[in-house]
Amino acid sequence: MIQRKKCFLKGTIAACGCTGGSTRYPTAALSSLAYGSDGTVGFGSSCGRCFNLTLLNTFLSAPPFYPNPTKSIVVKVTDLVRCFCLNVLVGGRLTTSCFQCPAISQWCDATESKLNAGGTWLNFDLVWPSVAIPDDWFPSNESFYGKLQRFRCMERKLSIRLVCRQLGGWS
Repeated sequence: MIQRKKCFLKGTIAACGCTGGSTRYPTAALSSLAYGSDGTVGFGSSCGRCFNLTLLNTFLSAPPFYPNPTKSIVVKVTDLVRCFCLNVLVGGRLTTSCFQCPAISQWCDATESKLNAGGTWLNFDLVWPSVAIPDDWFPSNESFYGKLQRFRCMERKLSIRLVCRQLGGWS
């Protein structure tokens, strides 16, 4: 499952410890089961791995949307899925606090014996906005959904292989 909600400020250093320049490339956060850590004990084993994501449909929209042609993008995992992060002033210092939301935790709660609410083991949150992900990569159909409709969850085909060479600046 892919969500288009993960937002980073330009130059953000994510949970994987990537350099601030990683926001110039297609990056994503991954749910904790596949990330390899709950975020409290350091980097997960998925940090830096790349995935080729292909959109298949938008299973939560009414009516469902099936892109034709399907589009793919290679993303590098740089963070653990969290619900949202707020930049807040604490004692005059800017601090980032991240929270899980019970309302969407169903998308991130897969375990080794139970799928998430979308029927998948994985949940990717793509970093958005990003100059590295074309705006037309996300599905849209103005006649059904209107110009500003954004799809929250999309089913995808996943090619798990190391394809970081397709990303500029890989190493």
